[in-house]
Amino acid sequence: MSSHQTPTTTIASEQTKETTVSPTGTGTTTTTTTTTVIETTTTSAEPTQSAAAAAVTEKKDEAKEGTSKEEKK
Repeated sequence: MSSHQTPTTTIASEQTKETTVSPTGTGTTTTTTTTTVIETTTTSAEPTQSAAAAAVTEKKDEAKEGTSKEEKK
C-alpha cells in the first residue's frame, strides 16, 4: 500500500513603506521599503484535484470496469 503525497508551496509577501520627512528647511526625505517573504511547504496525504478532474478520473475508472466486465463474458 503506497500513499501518494503532494507537496504544496505557498509564498506570501508583505510590503511596508515608511516615509520620514525631516523638519522644514533641511530638505531631507527618507523612504524605507521593507519586503517580507514567507514561504511555507506543506505535504498532503491526499492529492488535491478539482471537481472536474475528479469527475474525469471517475469516468475513466468506470470505463475500465466496464471493459473488464466485457472481457469476462
